[in-house]
Amino acid sequence: MRSKELEVFFEKVQSDANMNDTKVMSSLESIYRQSPTPEETPSFVEAKIKELDNDMMRMPENMKKGYKQAKEKCPCLVNDHDFKLMFLRCEVFMVQAASQRLA
Repeated sequence: MRSKELEVFFEKVQSDANMNDTKVMSSLESIYRQSPTPEETPSFVEAKIKELDNDMMRMPENMKKGYKQAKEKCPCLVNDHDFKLMFLRCEVFMVQAASQRLA
């Protein structure tokens, strides 16, 4: 959207009494094509990291050459919980996109 379109959008938000936070977020998501970040509970994060690990194991070897090289040279980094979490956060916890980025 151009800045004029954003100005019109925010004017509408301010003037529309029926525009609740959910509608505002939905509209902003469509503008920026981003989804809101989910709440990072310990169980959610652990589940996503397990999904990421499983996705990396299933990925064909020829698609993860960089990952394999990093795992050989810096295994403590590649296996680090926070390192994996960085990739998940970057992709808003979409595991397949995070595994492709990690590969």
